[in-house]
Amino acid sequence: MLTKRIGNAAKMLPSDWPFPNAGLMSTLENQDVWNRDYPKLAALPAAWHGVSAEPLLSHIDIGNAKPDWIITGGESGPGFRPLDMEAVRSLRDQCARNGVTFHHKQNGGFRGKDAGCLVDGVEHKNFPPALAA
Repeated sequence: MLTKRIGNAAKMLPSDWPFPNAGLMSTLENQDVWNRDYPKLAALPAAWHGVSAEPLLSHIDIGNAKPDWIITGGESGPGFRPLDMEAVRSLRDQCARNGVTFHHKQNGGFRGKDAGCLVDGVEHKNFPPALAA
């Protein structure tokens, strides 16, 4: 399950949560949102935890956090904001350091994938072990 408002999740989850086959994700697009909401996400029980940093709006320092999965991506549509590839590289490297599965969806653009999905010539379409089966 993916939510932009992880602070509301606890009161909305079913009484028999967590399910053995269900993960919980939240959209955390910048450092302020990460600082506010990642602890809320990490505190909720789930088979796995993920972060959608899409659109990634600025650099995020994850510290020692170890969610199972981080997805990055650029904004798309009219008026999209350009993606800071240094912020993507930083998250990629932090994921490698912390043992977190990294997935980069798109670099953004008017039609989403106008700028492709490569980071330094490499495609990162990785899934955590819980989703790989």
